[in-house]
Amino acid sequence: MFGWGSDNFETYILKRLKPFQERLPNILLATSMKNQPDFFPPSFPLLNRLPFLHLLIEQQSTPVQEKIERDGHTYLLSGMLGAQLNRSFYACSTDLPIREEIRETAIRLSLVGMFLMGLSLGIGLLLGRHLLRPVSLLSRGVESMKNRDFSFRVEVLSRDELGNLSAVFNHLMESMADLEVARIVQDTFLPQAPLKADGWEIYGTSVSASRVGGDYFDYFPLKDGRWAMLIGDVSGHGVAAALVVAMAKALVFHPANPDRPSEILAILSRCLFQTLNRKRMMTCFLAVFDPKNGTFTYSNAGHN
Repeated sequence: MFGWGSDNFETYILKRLKPFQERLPNILLATSMKNQPDFFPPSFPLLNRLPFLHLLIEQQSTPVQEKIERDGHTYLLSGMLGAQLNRSFYACSTDLPIREEIRETAIRLSLVGMFLMGLSLGIGLLLGRHLLRPVSLLSRGVESMKNRDFSFRVEVLSRDELGNLSAVFNHLMESMADLEVARIVQDTFLPQAPLKADGWEIYGTSVSASRVGGDYFDYFPLKDGRWAMLIGDVSGHGVAAALVVAMAKALVFHPANPDRPSEILAILSRCLFQTLNRKRMMTCFLAVFDPKNGTFTYSNAGHN
């Protein structure tokens, strides 16, 4: 945009063409005015196109632009005839500044793209470290639990919710390992094979509702050839109930026990009462069977 004062328009413009040119190095300015020296910078191209452009301006009385391809560049040559100017004013610009701007823009976009790629990589590593890897370890832990391998432990990678979940899972695996040991121990309390004699046979099985519990049955031969048979149930479930079962088996199986089932149950009742402090109870049916003559002596302590 140009403006001028009250002195001669053409003189005023000529005075300011050179400062304009210095401030706009990417745009070349030129003018040709009546009774004034022409202003053409040494690097102004396309001088041979000015007469044709001037002719168009005079015919149309409007600003005219011409796009010219030369030497691998695109030039935009513009001209206008001012209302109070005797001759035309011209400006010429090449596409080099545009190419430079495009190149700088491409560099900026490339840098932004590299930054975004680095940011995405960092976020991916962060997610892999703090989210995906803990979830993967927990999945492996669940698979180990399904396979009854309770030795697996999840690495605690952080102190956030996932880290707390991993620690809780490890504690659960420790508890499951203890329960597995208790289950194995409890299974050894139960008879492993049927008992047969004189045409009689006895066998049994137990499937606990939990890993370990208070369900108990047993049978074993006595010294005189008779069979001792027992069915009992300790209140509650878990390791505590299984320990009571172990205590009951040790008491019933003791070789110094009397012959009568009621006397054995009396001994068992006193021991459990003194040891458990009324925190648990146990029902028990105890019998002694003689396979030779078929006699069956029993005593029942509240068992169905």
